[in-house]
Amino acid sequence: MTQTTSKPTAACTIVTYAGADTDFAFTLSEPTWVSYSMARKGPMYTETYLYLNDADPYIDAYGRELDGTTTGTYLLQPGDYDGYLEAEVRVRGNSTSFGKAKASLSLKFAPAGSASAKPTGKAKPFVTLPSARSCATNGATAKVTGNAKRVKQIDSITYTVNGKKVAALKGNKVKKGKSTSLKIADNKAAKIEAIVKLNNGKKLSTKAAYLACSF
Repeated sequence: MTQTTSKPTAACTIVTYAGADTDFAFTLSEPTWVSYSMARKGPMYTETYLYLNDADPYIDAYGRELDGTTTGTYLLQPGDYDGYLEAEVRVRGNSTSFGKAKASLSLKFAPAGSASAKPTGKAKPFVTLPSARSCATNGATAKVTGNAKRVKQIDSITYTVNGKKVAALKGNKVKKGKSTSLKIADNKAAKIEAIVKLNNGKKLSTKAAYLACSF
């Protein structure tokens, strides 16, 4: 795109614009965390809106001029959402060349209470941590697993939530299939760890992390 003026260039300031926008829509059936990343490069203005059922903007974020990325995370309730992304390049002065500029928007969705880090660790053969915490009961259920021979190797199991001990099993309470309910504040993300002490004194652990159920 080029722009010219019929007057001497010293008599006016040329301001040139070029822009684009796009609309999108999606439906959520359960409370869901959405993380957005809006990137821009060049003399770019960007803005994104997110509406719930045509109400006021639920999310309204923008970035201006400098190269960079604008990010944010929100908990969205079930409903029908409409979204909008606008990108505009503005050049002010005697130059009629935009150079290179670009913008992008990415959205990542994760149900409330879902695992943000899947279970890992050497104690996985002994204890199973859940694939998601329960937002209905404000808790998570861990279970003693493995065959009977493996379970007999366990001296004790200690469960922690965000570094704090919340439950323990020892002796004849350590049984195959034994479930333990771990309480978690609904508005807190949770890191759960199961520490397994074997009869030979060796300690193993398995860990997982979960998103909050509310904010």
